[in-house]
Amino acid sequence: MQPEDWAEAWGVCQVVPGVNVIAVAALTGSRLAGWQGVAASVGGLMLPSIVITLFMTGALTSVRDLQWVKAALHGIVFAAAGGSVMVGYRLIRPILEAARRESAWILAAGVAIVAVAALLALYGRIPLLAVLVSAGAVSGLVATVSRRGALGVSE
Repeated sequence: MQPEDWAEAWGVCQVVPGVNVIAVAALTGSRLAGWQGVAASVGGLMLPSIVITLFMTGALTSVRDLQWVKAALHGIVFAAAGGSVMVGYRLIRPILEAARRESAWILAAGVAIVAVAALLALYGRIPLLAVLVSAGAVSGLVATVSRRGALGVSE
């Protein structure tokens, strides 16, 4: 799969409610090897996580009241936030590069739509679902207008 294909699969899985990582593993496995790929990718994702979670839960139960353990757990929150930012950047980079190749207008419109949607979601009194549906509709309109060349934007 190309990075753009995987980023698209991730985007599709973001739309569906539920556990997105499992959904993208299943979709990736399906595209690569059919139902056997789904079984292998979801199993490969879930089984090690289950074993590690059980082991770590048992270990944490025995040391959770130690002061240095509490401090370490507090620091993990910031490390996880940094990791989330990096994952977001790596996921958005292929999409931004594709938009830049298509046209600077598409890239600017996409960034503006995301910024306005984020501001409305944070500070607006509009339901989040309405913000997301509106952002999707505006994005579709921008893509349609761009592809038809209505604003002098070439394909």
